[in-house]
Amino acid sequence: MAKTVCLLKFVRDLSRTENNIAAVLADTVDQPAPLVPVQVALKHLIAAPKQNHSGGTDTIPN
Repeated sequence: MAKTVCLLKFVRDLSRTENNIAAVLADTVDQPAPLVPVQVALKHLIAAPKQNHSGGTDTIPN
């Protein structure tokens, strides 16, 4: 899901809303967008510690 958020940054006419992220992640056009899992994942991403850029190396939180 984080990759989708990053990719949507390059699409200027499409805002990065929960609904748009879920729509991009739908497996097929005839299935509903996975809105609830996107909402849960976004809450986790927002609450997670951010990257540490100290010491010249980047670390990704577990």
